[in-house]
Amino acid sequence: MVLTQDELLKEMQSRELEILQACIEVCQAHNIRYYALGGTLLGAVRHRGFIPWDDDIDIGIPRKDYQRFIEVMKNIEDSIGIHIAPNTVNYNILQVLGDEKIKYNGKYIQPFIDIFPLDGYPSSGIKKWIHSKRILWNRLLFKLSILSQVANVDRGSLENLIVKVSRALRIEKTLDTKRISRRIHRLIQSYSFDESSYVGNILGRYREREIVPSDYFGKGTNLSFHHLVLRGPEKWDAYLTQIYGEYMKLPPEQERLAHFEVE
Repeated sequence: MVLTQDELLKEMQSRELEILQACIEVCQAHNIRYYALGGTLLGAVRHRGFIPWDDDIDIGIPRKDYQRFIEVMKNIEDSIGIHIAPNTVNYNILQVLGDEKIKYNGKYIQPFIDIFPLDGYPSSGIKKWIHSKRILWNRLLFKLSILSQVANVDRGSLENLIVKVSRALRIEKTLDTKRISRRIHRLIQSYSFDESSYVGNILGRYREREIVPSDYFGKGTNLSFHHLVLRGPEKWDAYLTQIYGEYMKLPPEQERLAHFEVE
């Protein structure tokens, strides 16, 4: 059977819902805090499920619980049909992958969801400025170290120029991706999630827009996500407004794109 793109999207969403349900059950069974992030939270609020054209699920787990989630999953992943692995092109952020791949146009797509660590952040002043610049610099170095794996997209004039020059100079060959990744993860753990007044998904795509007052997350709140009950930040409206602005407004049709990864 040859899948159409719409059928592929539905199959991806269905498989990812299964992975998400398994992760929720693990978190509940082991008292692990988690929160829906980004487009997943937006989908829960605006659509009560996936954003219709999206196949992406992002979950955030406070750092201490994140480490415990990894330990638990290592012990049970073989028995529940999902497994964890770092995403080597996304700062080695944890992914939870389904064991079965989907065949599409003769190639294969593996359903997964992203699990991001949530860490603390300095609230103001010189500490915040230094921390922000160190993270930004190391994020840039990481992306330059994997240039051959990064898609050609418009990143703005300055970043486009940096990418162009870096490719011409073959900077990628001089950078150690694993070492940079380890440095990034040490850096973002500098401030405790539970002891900081500002916290967030420091390695998220929206950068400092994802750093919010800690009470935005709070104890969390239940939200509908298709047939599942998903935990979101307690102040989800303030959180979504900070990231997206008028988040209930749909984007232009040409921006309604999924994130298929084909092997």
